[in-house]
Amino acid sequence: MAIPELTGFTDGMRDWLRSVGLFSEMINWKLRFFVPVTDEGAGILLKLMQRHRLVDIARRS
Repeated sequence: MAIPELTGFTDGMRDWLRSVGLFSEMINWKLRFFVPVTDEGAGILLKLMQRHRLVDIARRS
């Protein structure tokens, strides 16, 4: 199962993203945010979409 990754965030959003439940990792010197695939993941996505417009969903193979 792929873990949904959030892209297009700004530096000013980092603390808020962590506070709503996303987790982050440094991968190849780049900070990346991910939505958990646990039961709480749907609620986290809802919080994101209430505050920010969803622009695109990309599926990676």
